[in-house]
Amino acid sequence: MNESIGLRIKQKTVNASVIKILRRYGSESISELTRNIKEEKYVKEVSYFEEEEIKELIRCSEELIKEGVEIELYEDERKCSIDYLKNLVKTYESISSDDDSGLNSLYNL
Repeated sequence: MNESIGLRIKQKTVNASVIKILRRYGSESISELTRNIKEEKYVKEVSYFEEEEIKELIRCSEELIKEGVEIELYEDERKCSIDYLKNLVKTYESISSDDDSGLNSLYNL
């Protein structure tokens, strides 16, 4: 299991504003991003277990969609949706909240 979430862009060519959005959320060069788009590779990939990285991927995806870009999201090579990722983040937040509550009661905080 790879345990990652990836973002692909369906179009083979994109304009400068799309590259600008992608660069805002990553450190890849323009040529690397362009190549990944043409070769249908992920333009952004994050860990399944990193809540902040997933939130950033959601923001990037939503910006691209507003720009009119067709995207595909994958969890371990299976298609998934932004709603799925948002639910995953909510689950992580719930677990974190439960953990904090348990520690507070344990230490009478």
